[in-house]
Amino acid sequence: SANALATEMTQAQLQLLAGQNEQALATLTRVQARHPQQTQAVRLLIEAHRRLRDWQNLARRLPEARRRRLLPDAELDALERETQRELLSLPLPPGALDALHQAWSGVSENARRHPDLIGVYARQLIQQNAMDECTALLAAALERQWDERLVLLYSEARDSQPAAQLETAEEWLARHGESPALLLTLGRLARRNRLAERARGYLEKSIGLGATAEAHAELGMLFEEAGDSARALSHCRQALELCRHLHRPGLSHQGRSTRDEGGASDYGY
Repeated sequence: SANALATEMTQAQLQLLAGQNEQALATLTRVQARHPQQTQAVRLLIEAHRRLRDWQNLARRLPEARRRRLLPDAELDALERETQRELLSLPLPPGALDALHQAWSGVSENARRHPDLIGVYARQLIQQNAMDECTALLAAALERQWDERLVLLYSEARDSQPAAQLETAEEWLARHGESPALLLTLGRLARRNRLAERARGYLEKSIGLGATAEAHAELGMLFEEAGDSARALSHCRQALELCRHLHRPGLSHQGRSTRDEGGASDYGY
């Protein structure tokens, strides 16, 4: 009856308000089984799945919500990105590249162009040791839309052709100009190519524009390789100090550049 439906819907809303998410999910599942066209029940089910981090069932609900226009497109787009991000972030064992490819193919074309999701997928490709595939993905994404978090990920992928990887990043420098993240990437890649002086120049410029723990650590390793233990130790200490500062509550992050919201320590997926 209408009264019974109203009672159960009120109960579900109260359960969600009280943080009783599993009970709310059970109530709403019963409601939807009896009243599949009840739009508010589907909306609340989506919220219950999200709160419970039940990403697989949430992913199954979203196409219906889009088809029936139960939520604004912008909200659905954000929900889809969050859901796909969480599903793509699930830990995978080594040798699971096919499963990762399958998961990525299940992401909508629109979502696959979003830097957040590209970053999560690129991180998983690195974990699966699919380095050349990762650098190709990131280079293509950065051609479409410049994103400094993806620039840093590019330096973490060990491409089979490190000289070509460095050349690509140097072309970006000519086009996009200096920033802490791009200079850190160039420093890492130059160091991987055993170009110590060039690496040092890039890393010192990166620190000059916006000091980050990563840049200090990279420069410390460079000095260690050159046998300069005193400078290596100095930069490692500065890296540790920046890490402590970042994790100290109530203090703003160091390394913030004017070009971007965060220093390289704040990038990542």
